[in-house]
Amino acid sequence: MTRKSFDAFLRLLTENGKVLACVNDPTLPSQFLIDGMETEAPSLKYQFRLENPPEFKDINIESGLKALVFHKKILKNKS
Repeated sequence: MTRKSFDAFLRLLTENGKVLACVNDPTLPSQFLIDGMETEAPSLKYQFRLENPPEFKDINIESGLKALVFHKKILKNKS
């Protein structure tokens, strides 16, 4: 996903929307997605990681598929 399409995607995400972000690169840990969301989409807060199915067991959980759920928190104005 390019930066431009990522920005457009975030604009379409509704209040209290959820994002399933995945990465399957064995060299990238889960924290890569968490840090990236904090930087690029601070309104999205990490909720939890989905467990991989038993058919896809990994010796190291961080070397396989990482599927993380984020929730869009809307900052309310203090007026």
